Amino acid sequence: MRIVSRNLPSYIQDGLYKEKEHRSIWNKLIGEEIDFFKFSSKSTESFSFDNNDAGIYSFIKNKLENLKSQGISNIDIEEILEKDIANYYTISSNAITNEINRKNLYNIMDDNILDCFDLIINYINKQLNHTLNSNIYTAFALHINTLIRRINNDKPIVNPNLSKIKKLYKKEFQIALGIREILENTLNISVPLEECGYLALFLVPEMKFSDSIDDMVKIIVIAHGESTASSMKDVVSKLLGEDCIIAIDAPIEISAAEILNKLRDIIKNTKSNGGYLLLVDMGSFTTFAEIIEDEFNIPAKVVPLVSTLHVLEAARKALMKSSLNSIYKDVLMVNSYINVGKNNKPPEKKKTLILSACLTGKGGSIAIKNFLKDTFTIDENIFEIMVIDCLDKNNFINNINNLYEKYNILFIVTPFSLDINMNIPHFTMYEVLNLSTKAKIQELLDVETTLANMPEVLKENITAIPSNNLYEKIMNFIASVEKSLNIFISHKKKVELILHLAFAINRLITNEDMVEYSNKTSIKKSYNKLYSTVKSSLIPIETYFSIKLTDDEICYIMDFIIN
Repeated sequence: MRIVSRNLPSYIQDGLYKEKEHRSIWNKLIGEEIDFFKFSSKSTESFSFDNNDAGIYSFIKNKLENLKSQGISNIDIEEILEKDIANYYTISSNAITNEINRKNLYNIMDDNILDCFDLIINYINKQLNHTLNSNIYTAFALHINTLIRRINNDKPIVNPNLSKIKKLYKKEFQIALGIREILENTLNISVPLEECGYLALFLVPEMKFSDSIDDMVKIIVIAHGESTASSMKDVVSKLLGEDCIIAIDAPIEISAAEILNKLRDIIKNTKSNGGYLLLVDMGSFTTFAEIIEDEFNIPAKVVPLVSTLHVLEAARKALMKSSLNSIYKDVLMVNSYINVGKNNKPPEKKKTLILSACLTGKGGSIAIKNFLKDTFTIDENIFEIMVIDCLDKNNFINNINNLYEKYNILFIVTPFSLDINMNIPHFTMYEVLNLSTKAKIQELLDVETTLANMPEVLKENITAIPSNNLYEKIMNFIASVEKSLNIFISHKKKVELILHLAFAINRLITNEDMVEYSNKTSIKKSYNKLYSTVKSSLIPIETYFSIKLTDDEICYIMDFIIN
């Protein structure tokens, strides 16, 4: 099968050309003949669901906690972990040399990172007196690549069992400390000590097992087009040197019902208690996971708008036998890795405007500005009183519209009544000067001041997340809901919603119990559009913090908006 650009949807083409590593993959594979692959897999082992970091990070944490809770001795723990770690990285063997692996890795890793990885491999070979096998080599390289991305994007790295890993694998941990030094000196980054525990696990003596790969989560790619899904599958299979993806191509003339039946047949022939991750492009395919869960009583999740990079991450984690939930969260994180750059500057914080208007912009509006400053407590770090003219009503309205697009406008004071189709409080000069609106204006100022100080409030009360990032993500969520539904959420209600959602996110990250919503079915049915909007608008938050907000929590958020 020949892969050409017209076989791929436009969003995949854009993604392939957006970043350097994507262009490398694209340029390398254009016009190349791809072999035909057969798929066959079975599974009996079930996977647990958790909210911890995916892959190796959650594997060791969960395993050690489980063994400790059973009262198993440290010696037995060491034997069990050695076996499980080897099994964790054991992939059906292929005769792939490290030279070929390195050539493939060049397509997905920056030159400086790959050069640093070469230094690390040379160091490991000298310390261990043997070379890493092909599969561990690839997995280790991708882990290093992900580690550097996490550090550059200020993602936390937590290892609550560091002391146990140091005790169980003393030699490997000492080598990991050397790897840490190479990373820091070569790439000018700071690697947390906790990460050394995870690096050490890649160096544990390899053990051979005859375990099949049938226990891993099944990755199924479904995309519109004659060969779109197959193309992504073939690229990833070639990069990883493994055949672990099921592709379902969906030509435009074939109905969604027929594609669903194909999926049903695949599920019947590849039963997996570990579950299924559906990577789809768009449309009704996004509903297939729920259907599969209901019909087959097995866990399934779906990720829409997928690219080759999403498929690569899913396949890599599936080969490591990560749980469905872990793979799902890591695939969602691909978007944040693409969009967040090292040198991105934080957006400039803009003040909230109070508009004071008069016919010339030089008379009564200035008097009102001074009156407001003398009468009310106005924090100049938060608010700016701007004087404008309103001699020409059309120009005046256009001016307000332009400011409304760029700034948050708290209220407007004019010499006359104003009829504008915007959710901006308005007062006449007379109402302001006779103080009949004093209480209302003071409330607006107080609520806006509270809103502006929310990052500090969150910083004092939310410990698991950087407060500025949390505040920004929640405000973006609120703006998305307002825009999608063409509604305005009052600043007072925003304060309540920010606090509620911040604590909900914090509870998920710290694995605390969530509160059940008693009337969930009814509110979802009555406000179906609102439910869909809130759920989709929460995806950036879920992606950034690697969490999944429950339907109960979505219903609580809906309550804030409805009321």
